[in-house]
Amino acid sequence: MRKKGEKLTALILVFSLVVLSADLNAAIRKGVNITISKTNGEEVSGELVTVKKDSLLLLDLETKTDISVNLDVIDVITVNNKSLMFEMGMGAFLLAGAARLSLHSTLEKGQEKEEATEHQVQDVWLWGAIGAGVGVLAGSVFGIDKSIRIQGESDADIQDALEKLSKKARVRGIQ
Repeated sequence: MRKKGEKLTALILVFSLVVLSADLNAAIRKGVNITISKTNGEEVSGELVTVKKDSLLLLDLETKTDISVNLDVIDVITVNNKSLMFEMGMGAFLLAGAARLSLHSTLEKGQEKEEATEHQVQDVWLWGAIGAGVGVLAGSVFGIDKSIRIQGESDADIQDALEKLSKKARVRGIQ
């Protein structure tokens, strides 16, 4: 009976560590990297810390200093998305190859084992290559930088854009 109690205690400790560590990870959350083009032609880049009602707060990644930029001097905000080509290409390669592998055993049960294996390997590689091509294409599309025009837009459009942008900041929500 004692071993059962010890296992239960260990399980509760492990579970509480996993649950409590999730809160710690939230404090480490990073914002998206953006580039701000000002109306005077200057450009400012950094990690988006928070979106305020009348400004954006950035963290300059080189100097580790905060930069506040007022909305009235911003022309365009460019969200620098990370390319997902490699991740999506590899994922699609594995999924397409696994799909063909599972279909192969169903479709070619009557063939001899050695012949089916050679054909199976060729088909898996072919399907994997096709899947990788589709994944790389999709990853490049999802990784395209997005631009938000501020100068000359209506207040409602600017607020909608800022609400969407605030979801990608280190501190979420408009402050």
